[in-house]
Amino acid sequence: MAGFVLMFGMTAGQTASVAPVAMVETLGLRRFGSISGLLGFAGTIGLAAGAMLSGWIFDSTASYSAAFELGATFIVVGMLAAFALKPAEGAGATPAAAIAHGH
Repeated sequence: MAGFVLMFGMTAGQTASVAPVAMVETLGLRRFGSISGLLGFAGTIGLAAGAMLSGWIFDSTASYSAAFELGATFIVVGMLAAFALKPAEGAGATPAAAIAHGH
């Protein structure tokens, strides 16, 4: 339990601080609002589907083991996908509106 509390405590703020920075560094600032909204929507769908899928797995097997294993698999796949990211072409370009206002 102490290990979980320690790991959760060190990573709980990740989505609020690291995710937007990673989005801007890989996809650029030009469409940040749209991309952030789409990723937030996809995350909401994933959270809802994950809860329902875990319930279905428990109802089918009388155990949460398969649900935890599936969740761990998704985490590893997501980690590998994150490490494979490279900045998109033009990600470092400054939006025209920012240039016009002298930013």
